[in-house]
Amino acid sequence: MVIDMIIKPTVIKTVIKGKEWMVILEPLRANEKFETCSGYTDISTREIYVRTYDDSDDDVELIFPDRLVEKTLMHELIHAFLYESGLFNNVNGCTNWAMNEEMVDWFALNINDIKEVYDDIIKKTESS
Repeated sequence: MVIDMIIKPTVIKTVIKGKEWMVILEPLRANEKFETCSGYTDISTREIYVRTYDDSDDDVELIFPDRLVEKTLMHELIHAFLYESGLFNNVNGCTNWAMNEEMVDWFALNINDIKEVYDDIIKKTESS
């Protein structure tokens, strides 16, 4: 998946676990919260915000800004899925494990590999 650098804000409607969410892709100049992050998930409004990059951004020198947008989007989607699955708050006495940034990063970084292995196993079981 390649997301072209988006200069103006783009709003995309999607459904996560049966609930409508909005994904907003926008540049730094459109959202001051991007001064401290590349994206965030607002569970109160079911909105995901992801920073995009353009030639006017002088705060970051990125070789692959579209890859950062993709990684940030995946990270924020994991937050949304955890929330809609009921796992966003305390679970079994573990305080906010599903909000832990390292845990969410792990899922976001490994989901494609997990899916690839899953698909391979399913394919092998269908051919046997």
